[in-house]
Amino acid sequence: MPQKKLILGLALSVAAGLSGLAKAEEIRLNDIQTDEEFAAGMPVTGKVENFFGDFDLEHSVPTAETADRIYELIDHQRAAQLYLWALPIVAQERMTQNYFNNFDFEYGDFVRIESFNERRGYLTANETTNYALGLLNTKGAATVLDVPPGVVIGMVIDMWQESPTDIGIFGPFEGKGGKHVIVGPNTPQHMRPDQKKLGDDFQVHEIGTDRAVVLARVAGADVETVQKTWDQIQMYQFGDEPSTTVHPGGDMFLPTIQPRGMAFWKVLHAAINNEHLAERDRFFMYWLRTLGIERGKPFAPNERQTAALLDGAKVGELMAKSFVFSERLDGVLREFDWRYVLGGA
Repeated sequence: MPQKKLILGLALSVAAGLSGLAKAEEIRLNDIQTDEEFAAGMPVTGKVENFFGDFDLEHSVPTAETADRIYELIDHQRAAQLYLWALPIVAQERMTQNYFNNFDFEYGDFVRIESFNERRGYLTANETTNYALGLLNTKGAATVLDVPPGVVIGMVIDMWQESPTDIGIFGPFEGKGGKHVIVGPNTPQHMRPDQKKLGDDFQVHEIGTDRAVVLARVAGADVETVQKTWDQIQMYQFGDEPSTTVHPGGDMFLPTIQPRGMAFWKVLHAAINNEHLAERDRFFMYWLRTLGIERGKPFAPNERQTAALLDGAKVGELMAKSFVFSERLDGVLREFDWRYVLGGA
């Protein structure tokens, strides 16, 4: 009984303390601005001066001309922010479209990247490593990625370029070989294996999109060892027999770089129609709708929307490059001087 009374007393003390904090905060907020200060912040009728220009008010309401300019400003600002938001998925969607357009490609296949012309389509590819990239789709069933023992280096990357796992020597199996089971947001329950019922050589990973990219590199003492490892890598739908096709790159330049102009928005339109949309993206989808880009509808922005999208793509690219090469806050480039290697100031 005494212990219960002590706990109750502590709970009441904490509640009283929180109540006191709330009242103190309320008092401070009530003192934040007087009526005179509020009225001085913006005229009832007159001009409002700000970074974006002068805007006219009549009886506290924007004039018709001002409202048109404000909406135009909103469109251009939204387009620039949408560009930044969409950068990862546009790159992934462009690569996906390139694979299906240039190869007899199916989900579960890989493309080998070996020649210089093939490499230059990928942002971080180097000259000495041979790569292979595969695509998977979890909408009908989980995907099984069977990685054999050996020096395999890679990762699984969803359409937002978020990675649930590395594979190979840096993955959970540490180069000893094992099966990665990739499950997406729309994988049917009966095609979604239970980790508890799988053996130790299986590892289940959740992704936030229906599709994902698999990046793999294989190293070895000689060409024969590398090729033997490659021949054992398999990617297939759960429940199917293991079978994987690896396409030669064909010395084709297939860019994964985001295109410029309206082409950027066309690829984004394809991406939002091909992918699962997360709750976090609802506001961005509404912004896209106001700019003529909508899921389930043709890509047909009008003249006003097109002007905002074209301008937004330019400003968005400038913003993205500024974030990287002229950091306002300390980050990877500033902290480790990568900008000097890349030629930045």
